[in-house]
Amino acid sequence: MNLNFFLLPACFAFLNTQNIEAAPNPAELAELIDNHMEKVWAQEGLTPSPISKDSEFLRRLFLDVNGSIPPAMEVVEFIKEKSQDKRSRKINELVDGPGFARNMEEIWNLILLGRGEVARGASRAALGSWLRYAFSSNMPYNEFVRELVAATGRGDENGAVNYILGYNLDAKRIAGHSAATFLGRQIRCAECHNHPMEKWKQRDFWGYTAFFTQMNAAREAMGNNRNETATLVDTRSGEAVMEIHNGSKEVVQPKLLDGTAVSGNSSLPRRQVLAKYMSDPQNPYVAKAFVNRTWHLLFGRGIVNPVDDLGESNPPVVPELFEALSKKFAESNFDMKYLTKGILLSKTWQRSSDINESNKDDEDFFSRSLLRMMTPEQLFQSLSQAMGEDTEQRYLDPQRMRQLRDRALSNYVFNFSTDEEDAVVSFQGTIPQALLMMNGETVTEGILSSSNRNMSKFLEKYSGSNRIELLYLASLSRRPTNAEKSDARRLLAAKSDKAEGYEDIFWALLNSTEFIFNH
Repeated sequence: MNLNFFLLPACFAFLNTQNIEAAPNPAELAELIDNHMEKVWAQEGLTPSPISKDSEFLRRLFLDVNGSIPPAMEVVEFIKEKSQDKRSRKINELVDGPGFARNMEEIWNLILLGRGEVARGASRAALGSWLRYAFSSNMPYNEFVRELVAATGRGDENGAVNYILGYNLDAKRIAGHSAATFLGRQIRCAECHNHPMEKWKQRDFWGYTAFFTQMNAAREAMGNNRNETATLVDTRSGEAVMEIHNGSKEVVQPKLLDGTAVSGNSSLPRRQVLAKYMSDPQNPYVAKAFVNRTWHLLFGRGIVNPVDDLGESNPPVVPELFEALSKKFAESNFDMKYLTKGILLSKTWQRSSDINESNKDDEDFFSRSLLRMMTPEQLFQSLSQAMGEDTEQRYLDPQRMRQLRDRALSNYVFNFSTDEEDAVVSFQGTIPQALLMMNGETVTEGILSSSNRNMSKFLEKYSGSNRIELLYLASLSRRPTNAEKSDARRLLAAKSDKAEGYEDIFWALLNSTEFIFNH
């Protein structure tokens, strides 16, 4: 709401305010989702799983929104609370909080630049700062896309330019990546020949590539260290040259993916022309691409799969819902938090991962929550949270946390790329790789009773079964069952060193499959 309205003189009080648009309501979007999915489930003969328990809901919410499991005491408080709206309030709290922006920064840094090295003069950190600002300020998504595609200036002053700089101004790579990421269109296969399954011709690829051929970057050193930055500018020279099968070459003029040719006499730089097309509210591609990607991030599977291939030969599994969500998202002025909250508020997202006879094989229609192995980043943040490292050190010593994270991930993530510049944000690794991280130096030190982290605090402040309960809450975000309590007591009874017994229990919980999965 515009607060300046309340500062208007009283003589304007008679003005008609009925035309002032109300903020979009995520609860209505959630209802739309559930109504569509209930019809689909009935058509497919699926009985959906029940709504998740509070502990299951909170753990999944924290992982999807903040990229980490919740603190143990927050689980206790949430389970105890009896208010009917506690889930919606917690969703609003997290999506509007700093953790959401930090998590989206990390996810989108990987979406935009992958996991490998970026070109000289480009800065992941500067791009990350810009991404964090974009998500914390809830920048309209079409503006988000426009800024990334058309940004100019120094990489250390305008973080958005590091997307283009990261690809070393390689027009073909930027074209293929931007079309897939922002438009959901896989045109890369048409670089050398007409696409075998889609409408894209070789000339379409090069016409789109032509938007990225007229730019230049001047690199310069930063201070007395070896770091470099670069200044990205648009130019009036540079063309897309297509090689035809007979060996001849042809200059291809810029052409939008809707077939619109762009005059070489345009007063706007080519990238700005493309950015204007992409950010146009009437362009259906941008809204659909973001809706599908957001759905994929929150469900582990898109309405269309692969997530960045929305071609005609790859239809959505629930087309009516996909169209309705995309339309609502565009009408909301591309409000990223509105879309995220609407999905999280839905009963569809809040379903349990428990299966029944009818939906045990359902991988397409979201009648249950799919088991998702944590991403490497989620696993590191969750281990840090469980051990107490996150609470103690994340804000006090962010540089140390970054070093610990990079060291742990280096043992877990292998760099890989393909000719298709696959979005490696979806890479999750394997259970043995996860175990490699969890048995590294950071974890083995973090679970010690002498570590001054959660273990030592639990042993100091609590006794008996409360200690066992807190270890489960800190790691699995739930209380132990009676059988699990009995097993833990037997283990402790066999140990002369009780502290070592608790360390063994904690180690086993952190190495369990239940811990490394989002469910």
